[in-house]
Amino acid sequence: MKLSLKVLAVGITAALILSGCASSPKETIAPEDSISETLNEQKTEEKKEQKKEEKKKPEDPPEVAFAKKLQAKLEKNDIEGALALFDSIPEAIAQEKDMIFLHASLLLSSGNMEEAGRVGKELEEQYPDDLDILEMNALIAKQSGDNSNYKAYSNKILSIDPNNAAMNIQKGQELALNKKWKQARSSYTKALTDDPENEDALFGYGLMSFYLKEDGKARESFKSILEKNPHNSMALAYMGKLSAENEDYRNAIKYIEEAIKVDAYTYDFYMDYGSYLHQLNRDKEAIAAWEKARDLDPEYFLAYAFLAGINDEQNNYDVALDNYRMVIQTNPNYYYAYESAAILEWHAQNWEAARNDFYKAFVTGGSTNWSYALMIAATYMKEGNQFKAKEFLAPLMKKMDRESLEYQMLKFYHDNYSKNGANTLMMKIAKEESTTKRGKLLFYFGLYNELYNATEAAIDYYGKVASMAAPMFFEYRIAEWGLGL
Repeated sequence: MKLSLKVLAVGITAALILSGCASSPKETIAPEDSISETLNEQKTEEKKEQKKEEKKKPEDPPEVAFAKKLQAKLEKNDIEGALALFDSIPEAIAQEKDMIFLHASLLLSSGNMEEAGRVGKELEEQYPDDLDILEMNALIAKQSGDNSNYKAYSNKILSIDPNNAAMNIQKGQELALNKKWKQARSSYTKALTDDPENEDALFGYGLMSFYLKEDGKARESFKSILEKNPHNSMALAYMGKLSAENEDYRNAIKYIEEAIKVDAYTYDFYMDYGSYLHQLNRDKEAIAAWEKARDLDPEYFLAYAFLAGINDEQNNYDVALDNYRMVIQTNPNYYYAYESAAILEWHAQNWEAARNDFYKAFVTGGSTNWSYALMIAATYMKEGNQFKAKEFLAPLMKKMDRESLEYQMLKFYHDNYSKNGANTLMMKIAKEESTTKRGKLLFYFGLYNELYNATEAAIDYYGKVASMAAPMFFEYRIAEWGLGL
């Protein structure tokens, strides 16, 4: 709706109050002079009467009294109290369009969709093309989960007013949820044609531009918001994101700190704040920011993931592992957390725990990842249980391409050692063009040698992996640890 509930109420009540102020108090007749009274007594009586008249005030007409009470309730944001007043609304204004509209709006704000819908429908029957009423009924339908009615209202409003701000903003939001950034921005553009200073439309336009990597347009839109409302926390936060995109983390920090001053309870603000601080190596502050996010929503996994990552980087493995466990608890389908926990359990030589985590990673999201299968087998072998390792690998190998290097590595672990087989496999690995794949295969050669106490050979292979300068595969870390054999 174009008018906020409070602005609408103040407008309606002010009009009623002003209309009730036309009458003035009746003139009073001064008391007759008494011949017998002295002059001093006369003056005393006159003063008494004057004071009485000053105390007298004309009574407000019922509709004005109602309006004043209603305005007082709304200024206190007492929606339920305001609604209760409508049980005794004066007949003179009970059927007025604006008062019925306000009543329906209050019902909507209170969450009483059924009654709001009934009142809104009755109002629509009297004023079928009134855009404010149609917008309100559209919002009631949307919040009631009646998508069919909502779409019908939306189409009707846009047929009357193609650039209608409220409906185009709603449409933009729906398109954005489906990641249709360009179409969503087009809807926000129409909304701005109708209402160029609408903050929701400006923010939507800026956000879609941000997603479309059109940073100039995004920045211009967010700046427009901040020129009119320097305390718009979301616009401040996205100005921070734009600064971070350009690696200007100091400015990003300034913007997000301003956003936090406005709204100290938004999870994402602290996540961004921590990320910007981390980029400037202010890790102690970054941890504090992410801990604040965690405390704001202990049931959401992301802060735990960031805390786990930074503690892992700083070799605080026990703390990192605790945080990975919280990631798993709050988001059981996030298989990367299982992988990370498994690596730290491996480092601590907790073979069974490592195996359980690698298995969870394997079945949750990485069942095509042959690396997890080999790590699971390796945990059995660390425990001296080659039989269990073979038992686990055998059914997996049946589903693999026998010509693939992955299959041949699993077969190498499954079968007894063969020098000729090892040499043949190494020749094939040397020809592998993918650096990541070649590095992983070299690691598993090194691990195999470690498992059978061929320490020098293991260190040689781990050294080759480590020389790749931190490629993006988890085995790299274990190879580095393995060089300490």
